[in-house]
Amino acid sequence: MRARSMGLPSWRRADSSDATERSGARLAVGAVLVGAAAVTAVMTTGEGGDGVTALVVTRAVAEGAALGSGDVRAATVQVPEPGVLHGPSLGPGATAARSLSPGEPLLVRDVVASHPDDRRVTIPVSPEALPSGLGVGEHVDLWQPGRPSAPLIADVVVAGVTPPDIGAASVEVLVGPADVATAVAATTTSDIVLARRP
Repeated sequence: MRARSMGLPSWRRADSSDATERSGARLAVGAVLVGAAAVTAVMTTGEGGDGVTALVVTRAVAEGAALGSGDVRAATVQVPEPGVLHGPSLGPGATAARSLSPGEPLLVRDVVASHPDDRRVTIPVSPEALPSGLGVGEHVDLWQPGRPSAPLIADVVVAGVTPPDIGAASVEVLVGPADVATAVAATTTSDIVLARRP
């Protein structure tokens, strides 16, 4: 007489297979969560732990908006490159060079700092005179037709940009006391041409 196989019934084999699949799915989800936690830990480790103390954004800040003490807090953070974090305090006239989100460390390139005596002046420009992709924090020269030998104002910092698809094109610049009168006079014309500085 042939011996009958003592294997598991078909319904037990199906249950065993389902359990294995569920276990594998749980392991995969767990691995994803652990990986996400590890990435977050690289950026910020809270108030303690290994790392350096720097500023972390506490609320959404629009590009070109002023940055104050209520927009950041001190925390211990870790980043892969040294020297990219902003210092532990904001100077007067600090402006966001890009849109900032809560929880991200503040980097040097994220902040445009101005001298206490600098003045913000918004100058209207034609769409053709606005360099493509011009952003907050960039340095530009202001040129005016009829003055081909030298810029009207050299090396000013861009503090805000209104592209023509949003409204009348304009650029907000930070100018020193010696150039304020010239910059204000430029607001009455629309023939100013911007040139990026290398």
